[in-house]
Amino acid sequence: MAQRALAAGHTTAAIVHVPGAYGEGMADFFESTFVGGGGTVTSKVEYTEGQSDYVQLWTDLFADGPQVVAMPVYPTDGAQMINDYLNGFANQGATFYFADALANDDFVDLVGRANFTFQHEGTAPSFAGPEAAHFDTAYNDANGSSPGAFLGNAYDAAMLLMLAIEAGGSTDGQDIRDNLVDVSSGGTAYGSKDLADLIAATGAGEDVNYEGASSAVDFESNGDIIAPYDIWEVGASGVEITEEGVAPSR
Repeated sequence: MAQRALAAGHTTAAIVHVPGAYGEGMADFFESTFVGGGGTVTSKVEYTEGQSDYVQLWTDLFADGPQVVAMPVYPTDGAQMINDYLNGFANQGATFYFADALANDDFVDLVGRANFTFQHEGTAPSFAGPEAAHFDTAYNDANGSSPGAFLGNAYDAAMLLMLAIEAGGSTDGQDIRDNLVDVSSGGTAYGSKDLADLIAATGAGEDVNYEGASSAVDFESNGDIIAPYDIWEVGASGVEITEEGVAPSR
């Protein structure tokens, strides 16, 4: 979110975030990235959930005239905030950067699709891994619906855990950690549709490379997976992906 705001030429930003690890973490990383890129954070506000209106929040926040508002918030309160902004503060002309929690029909419906005429965009996990199409079809066949934003990630996490245990013959945490890279890079590529063959090959000591539903699940030196993300906006059909599989910069 911060990288996108900087790339668009914005230099001042306010952050409004939900209490708890999700909101605090997103707010802290937005702040450090935005400031590190030369921007100024004019305010960082942890709001009280469930308020009937957020007029005072906007009054205080816009006293410093930020160009950008970053919002790692949840749908119900987020919708109330946007409605209050549109009713009394739209003349500020701020650009909003929404986090993944707002890529949600409840948020869109509470605001109204036709009301998203202000500048905004959101980020969300990209469901564009090598096995994404197969996973989507298999999940739909089994459940009668498409998987949600993080189900591909959860599936890949379970697969990697299982493969690391199989590769090392151990459920010890350090052994699992040490084998995660081995089963997800190099070697023969297998996907979720090749589950039986993948387990057999791993158990036989072959060098395998699990290709995930959420991403290629290749670990970097810190043990993180650098996964792509999508950009979305609200249009006539609701949440619409405008850019798919954007590679993050580090």
